[in-house]
Amino acid sequence: MGVRRAHEFLPTQGDSGTSQVLLPNGVLSAVVVFGGTASTPAFASPAAAEAWMGSEQYAQLKAMLLSLSYK
Repeated sequence: MGVRRAHEFLPTQGDSGTSQVLLPNGVLSAVVVFGGTASTPAFASPAAAEAWMGSEQYAQLKAMLLSLSYK
């Protein structure tokens, strides 16, 4: 889960972009890393990850990431 420029979410975009956003004074990289290991991932299956996306915790995390701004 990470932050991208808005145009990278348009249906015409060929890829998912980059997690690095260029700023006038540097580069922003805002990502969320979930716990787990290669042998024990954070989510047991794609269905488990999708179910988590219906949770209040996900809603709060999404709201926080969407609230980021640079001035």
